[in-house]
Amino acid sequence: METHGLMIPGRGNGPPPALVKMFADNGTVSDAELASLLRTTLNAEAHADPSGSPPRVIRLRNYGGMPQGAVVTGGETAQQFVFNATNGESAGLYERGYPLTPMPFQWGAHETWKRMHRGDFFGLTGRWIDLLSGLAILFLTISGINMYLQLYGARSRLSRRGVFWR
Repeated sequence: METHGLMIPGRGNGPPPALVKMFADNGTVSDAELASLLRTTLNAEAHADPSGSPPRVIRLRNYGGMPQGAVVTGGETAQQFVFNATNGESAGLYERGYPLTPMPFQWGAHETWKRMHRGDFFGLTGRWIDLLSGLAILFLTISGINMYLQLYGARSRLSRRGVFWR
């Protein structure tokens, strides 16, 4: 899979600087074709992103036989948009020709479960609940170890040194 990256310094809305090839070009895509794929990807992203957030990362790749442009937008939360770089149509997670995934429910369900696990599925409130839940688990773990050690000390004074007791 051949991948090209674009580095965008700053967060301005102007045109991106020169394309920086992050992996060696094996001659399959010319610079003119890259410029065309990039232009199509940026136009598709401008129409698909209602927030108008500036792009953080733009990746051009040939995935599953489809030239794709992937755009990760900036803003309060990062979003990724993937397009067919030749015609600008949105590319999903289950296009024809994609390689099989090891996930039992494919990428969509896996990504949704990851977002729920991190809490960002529910927005900023979910992230705070996630943080507070983690702190509560940490507190319960430390206090449980402390209680066990106190009870173990009291049992050892009574010559009952068993690790487990009834």
